[in-house]
Amino acid sequence: FVDRGQHYSPWYARLNFKFEQMLPGLRTNDQSSVFFTIRNLGNFLNDEWGIYNFQSDHDIVDGQALNDGVDQYYIYRNFRGLRDKGRSGRGSSYLVKIGFSYRF
Repeated sequence: FVDRGQHYSPWYARLNFKFEQMLPGLRTNDQSSVFFTIRNLGNFLNDEWGIYNFQSDHDIVDGQALNDGVDQYYIYRNFRGLRDKGRSGRGSSYLVKIGFSYRF
């Protein structure tokens, strides 16, 4: 068996950036704005930053719980071990948005 706390997924940090400039609307109560947003700014600047790696979440053993009326016990078979870490494409990519908003 593996001791508790022996395997960890790596840390993940993502920095997002948003710039928004409010502008006057065409009428008195209207508002408009232009904005620029970057999701995962670190990965935008350097492809080694903002990467989301994870430990595979597959079953490492087949287990069965049994109860004989007095005690409950478990039978474990087919230990498979840990797989390599994976990389999430969505979590590791950056997204840039440029837009205009108008509120009536």
